[in-house]
Amino acid sequence: MTPPGDCILRPHCLTARVKTLPPSIVSVSANVLRVFITYFLAKTALGLSGIWLGISLAAALRGTCSLAWYLLAAKRQPREDVS
Repeated sequence: MTPPGDCILRPHCLTARVKTLPPSIVSVSANVLRVFITYFLAKTALGLSGIWLGISLAAALRGTCSLAWYLLAAKRQPREDVS
């Protein structure tokens, strides 16, 4: 698995990961969930703060899912020895 900081030194480490479907799935799912999360948090005593908390939680969820998907894809990809 290529460490994340290694991409700075070797820019080609992301060339095999130019698939657009996984980020689209994560983004659309997070946007749909954001509506429901913010709605339910706004109905609590949090009110307007619940809306902002819901937006933040949805963004954190999106980032976590994107990172997990990236790490799983990097783990499945065969490692190339660059000398």
